[in-house]
Amino acid sequence: MMLKLYFLGKANFEYKGEDITERLGNKTIALVCLLILNQNKYLSREKLITYLWPDSNEDAAKYNLRFNIWMIKKNIGTDENGEEFLYVDKERCGINEKYIFYCDILQIMKFKPGREDSIEGLLALRASFAGDFMEGCYFNNCNDFNEIIIFERTHFEDQRVKILKRLTELYEEEGDTEKCEEVLKEILDIEPYDEDMALMMIRLYVRSGKRSKAIIYYNTFRNRLAGGLGIEPSEKLRKAYEEIKAASAELSEKDLAGRMSRKEKSR
Repeated sequence: MMLKLYFLGKANFEYKGEDITERLGNKTIALVCLLILNQNKYLSREKLITYLWPDSNEDAAKYNLRFNIWMIKKNIGTDENGEEFLYVDKERCGINEKYIFYCDILQIMKFKPGREDSIEGLLALRASFAGDFMEGCYFNNCNDFNEIIIFERTHFEDQRVKILKRLTELYEEEGDTEKCEEVLKEILDIEPYDEDMALMMIRLYVRSGKRSKAIIYYNTFRNRLAGGLGIEPSEKLRKAYEEIKAASAELSEKDLAGRMSRKEKSR
């Protein structure tokens, strides 16, 4: 694809394999961002001005919008089919739905867990998360737009967790406990108090024959809940822990009995 747009991490734009980010100002990048987030509809010029130039007088704001639209057109040319990137008229502005390009957040926005998911596809989505949405960006006096950035950061983080959870399911189906554990740890780094994921981790350790590790993890997670939220684990999690302890005690007794029996036979 001739155009590639990246908004996860520091914003980066490439056209025909060349980095064009430095040619665009922060407001130009912000304008493209707004249009991408509203890709299924066109935004009025008035709405765009409200987001990006709320403190400018009407003439200055209209000029600023015209200039930034011109900057986009100047630096982002046609696609392989000759389509223009933007649709612009006197009242509205938007992304041309026929334009062919890649955008990391559009791929993430489209994701919904389903049977057709593949490990390779999910790994590609996982790799898209180079950082926070519009990382390091803050626009003075653009409160509404800054709120959009904060909201979308939370939204994309939620999408990231959904992708990772689906990946754990597929790894579990394949019996790849090592990679399943790796992804679970990544989820718990993002959502450290997720009891469902903690329970999944504990059960994964048990299935792998690592009961002592499961017990240690439960105690670590319980301390995390107590220290961070001031609460105890749920009944479901406590019950799983008690079952593991009981099974471990039973195995210990059997092991002790076996050793005693072997000693008696050796006399």
